[in-house]
Amino acid sequence: MEALKADNLPYSSIKNANSNKQKPIRTAYVKTGSKNPAFGASVHVNEGLGKKALNLGLNAVDKIQKHIETGGFIVEFLVVDFIGMVIPRTYQAYHRNEKELGHPNYAAAKEEFTREILSGPSMFLIPFAFLCASKKMFGSASHVKRDTLKKFRNITETAFKTDKNENLAHNFYKKIVDKLYDSKITDKAKEVIVDDFLNLHNAKPNEVKNLSKKVTGTLISTNKIIGNDKKLGISLEDSSIINLDGKAKNVGDFVEECRNYSSDVINSISAAGKNANEQLINQIHNFKEGARKLITTTAVGTMSAFLMYIPKLYNQNKQYPGLAGLTTNPSSKDQNEKKELKK
Repeated sequence: MEALKADNLPYSSIKNANSNKQKPIRTAYVKTGSKNPAFGASVHVNEGLGKKALNLGLNAVDKIQKHIETGGFIVEFLVVDFIGMVIPRTYQAYHRNEKELGHPNYAAAKEEFTREILSGPSMFLIPFAFLCASKKMFGSASHVKRDTLKKFRNITETAFKTDKNENLAHNFYKKIVDKLYDSKITDKAKEVIVDDFLNLHNAKPNEVKNLSKKVTGTLISTNKIIGNDKKLGISLEDSSIINLDGKAKNVGDFVEECRNYSSDVINSISAAGKNANEQLINQIHNFKEGARKLITTTAVGTMSAFLMYIPKLYNQNKQYPGLAGLTTNPSSKDQNEKKELKK
């Protein structure tokens, strides 16, 4: 069998090497650069007539799947919700009682579409909006989960004591890599990973995406080289999982949290120069953790209040549009009764 290499490539291909002759085969791509690495099947059919359309369709599905992978659960939910709920329900409402009305039920379709768009996506879009606002209000470290913030605080304090405020970013990432891999890799290999992290730390906004993928790929490749290690929490079954002080994390998520933290907190401490001390470190972390609590509780509270309001959308019309064509308009019915009484 040919050796499988997955060094910092965005995809590593697995091919059948038993045959000397190259034949049309199925190729599976392992995506290592995304936050949620997964298999994306890309099936190429090269025989017979009418296969071109099939290839285009398969490639389109493959692209959608890869966008879902890189976008995470939010994108996956929105795609499934829109295709599986919004479209069919709106379509059904559009044609409800069409024969009785003599035309499509526009009012029912409008109400159904409004409810579906506001209810499902709002569960993600509202928290997402708060997170976007928090980055500008409280800094990128407010995007880091509270348990990770506490671990980063301890690592920062240790790194600060090592060499005061000199080369704090380098010392911080050195401590990170030491905790991730202990003595399982050489010092030279560790320094390569630290350098990758530092390049990401110092990256310009337009460089962050590619450098994040590079660091993620490096960590996954290192996990594969180490293999199964219970102590470090590394397993060949899922090499996209990293372990920091007993806390398992997805590699892509972890790299993003490192970038958000160091570009905010580490830079703030470094900017203080000789005035930096442990008290300043604690003040900064207390502020970031407080901001994280505020954003989380506010986002959940706002989303809950919004979802509680959703049922009121069902009553935006005096009469449910879905009944149009099946019932008599109450106002016209009352007028007819009054006319009968006058007679």
